Amino acid sequence: MRITEKAIANLEMIKSEIPIWIKDAIFENADFIINILQDNQLSKGFDSSGSVVGVYSWATDAFYNKGQNKARQPKEAGTAYNFEWSGDFFDSMNIKVNSVEQGFDIYSTTGKDKFLEKQFNSKLTKNSKLTKLTKENNDYINQKILEPYISKKIMESILNF
Repeated sequence: MRITEKAIANLEMIKSEIPIWIKDAIFENADFIINILQDNQLSKGFDSSGSVVGVYSWATDAFYNKGQNKARQPKEAGTAYNFEWSGDFFDSMNIKVNSVEQGFDIYSTTGKDKFLEKQFNSKLTKNSKLTKLTKENNDYINQKILEPYISKKIMESILNF
């Protein structure tokens, strides 16, 4: 069999492997993906639409930055929510591959994501979520992690099946 025939024959096999490679890329980079959500969105107060969920009041500032009730991150009046009170929410984040939607979901193993979304329901933009990436961050993950990983696997596999 000529090299071109072998490569063409392997394309169908490669096509069936792509969802597996995507899952592998997500799991191998889970901490990085979760950090993108935490550092580029939640710590800045953004939901998945890129909207600021809310800002801290003077009462929150007074309560959480004074005395014994120090929060993990400052809660200054007028600044956007950073979603880091005790650290439980950020520390409990995990990732799972959603094969139905051909993507992934970030969630809190303690259920804090659902609790917070319920608490801030009136402030969240319609259909937005706290633990879903903005389009910009999702595009970044696709371009910097998934596409290079899949390209590498395709190149490695095209003549190897």
